[in-house]
Amino acid sequence: MATVELSMSPGGLQSSNNAPVRAYRLVSDDGKWIATLGPETLSLETPKYGRWEGDFRERMLESMRVVVEHLAPAVCTRVGLRYVDVLRNTASNPSAWQGIVRENFLGPLRDPDFANAVTVVQQQISLQLDDELNAVLRHGLFFDQSAETEMRYLIDTDVFRDAFSAYNGDEIAALFERMHAAASSLFQLVITPEHYAALSEA
Repeated sequence: MATVELSMSPGGLQSSNNAPVRAYRLVSDDGKWIATLGPETLSLETPKYGRWEGDFRERMLESMRVVVEHLAPAVCTRVGLRYVDVLRNTASNPSAWQGIVRENFLGPLRDPDFANAVTVVQQQISLQLDDELNAVLRHGLFFDQSAETEMRYLIDTDVFRDAFSAYNGDEIAALFERMHAAASSLFQLVITPEHYAALSEA
């Protein structure tokens, strides 16, 4: 799953209150694309991510163009790109993730005696990537509730910039390119090169 989010305002920062906020949720006919538009936010998400170039990026840029045309946002306060990847494994032994996930991320799953008793492992890592970009990487093992004998490995990568700035579509588009590259690099840091090659060939 992939999600892109913009937080913006038509006239600068607004004071918060408890008034209800109306947001519009637009879903494509096939259910694969969901755009949510609120008074200060725009998000685009899909549970069926295909490619960045020629697909997700272009839909994101078109969504931004429509917002600029009709709402003319003045400032942007947050830009984010999030990927939620779930790896499948039909083995019932948690140690079976060796060779798929890099050993330095496996933690207790590296111990075959201890790993047999593990049902869930979750870790969250906060990162400062550069002067602008931050990231939160969540990863770990869990069992699929719909298939109790099948394991899943979550790699949830959220790259974002929290900064108050004038709304500039070209600057934001370039920022998303950097976020996509950063998210891809973080994903490749978690899994082994061999498994990444196998995914690329699939």
